[in-house]
Amino acid sequence: MPLYRINLLREQQIYKPNLAIIFAISLVVVSILVLFMQHYILVDKINYQLERNKYLQQEIDKSKDIKIEKNQLEAKKALLIKHIDLVQTIEANRTQVIHLFEEVINLVPDGVYFNSLTQNANKIFLEGVADSEKNFFILIKNFKQSKFLTNPKIYSIEMKQDKLKSTVSHFKLELTQASQ
Repeated sequence: MPLYRINLLREQQIYKPNLAIIFAISLVVVSILVLFMQHYILVDKINYQLERNKYLQQEIDKSKDIKIEKNQLEAKKALLIKHIDLVQTIEANRTQVIHLFEEVINLVPDGVYFNSLTQNANKIFLEGVADSEKNFFILIKNFKQSKFLTNPKIYSIEMKQDKLKSTVSHFKLELTQASQ
C-alpha cells in the first residue's frame, strides 16, 4: 500500500493564529482590565474620602453648635451670677433700710416733717418743713452727731408762711449713710 503524504503544513499555517496578534490582543485586554480596576479603585477611594469629609463636616457642625450652646450657657451663667450678687447685696442691706428709718425717727425733733426721702446708693436726700429754725438746727445737730447718717449738706432753706399765718422753714438737705 502506498503511503500518501499529505502536506498539512500549509493548512496549519493558514489556521494557525499569529502569536504576535494574540499577544497584542491579550495585552490590550489586560490593559483595559487594569484600567477598569484602577478606575474602580480610584472611585472607591474618592467615595471613601467623600464619606470621611462628610463625617468630618458633621463633627465640625456639631462642635460649632456646642460652642454656640456653650456661649449661651456662659451668658446665662453670667446673668445668674449678677442676679445672685444682687440678691446677696439686697440680703446684706435689708437691715440698713430698717436701721435708716429707725435712725431718722430717733433724730428728728418734734415740729419737723419730711415731704420726701429718696436714697441713691449711700446718699439720702430729704425735703421737709420745720415749724421753727430752732427745730431745723436741732435736726442738723442730731445728724452731725449720728454715726449712721453723717455729713449733712444743706441745699436750701426758705422761710414761708403757711395757711395758719405762721412762718415755717422749707428745706432740702443731703446726708451720707455710713455702712454698718
